[in-house]
Amino acid sequence: MVWEYDDRYRYCFQLAFGLLNKENLAKNPRKELRRLCDELILREEEENTAKKWRAIKKALALLPLKNVVKCINKLDLEAMKLDEDDLHFAQQKKGFNYEI
Repeated sequence: MVWEYDDRYRYCFQLAFGLLNKENLAKNPRKELRRLCDELILREEEENTAKKWRAIKKALALLPLKNVVKCINKLDLEAMKLDEDDLHFAQQKKGFNYEI
């Protein structure tokens, strides 16, 4: 619900969930989540936010991911992806590259 009103992170997370591969997540959750963090770091234009993604990527090595994977697998990732309207508004925001 917070994402619905917080445009700074809303579109970014929609893109992230759209890039997530459930098959790879099931096979190797840490690798898939690190790949996702790498994507977000590359797209981030603000260094402070990129540092936060790097910290999250490092933390993935220490966190137990069983419950995270269960939670993500229950999500309808197709419904969460950026659609054309979202992409139109997202591309007007600065600080992140939304090109797919």
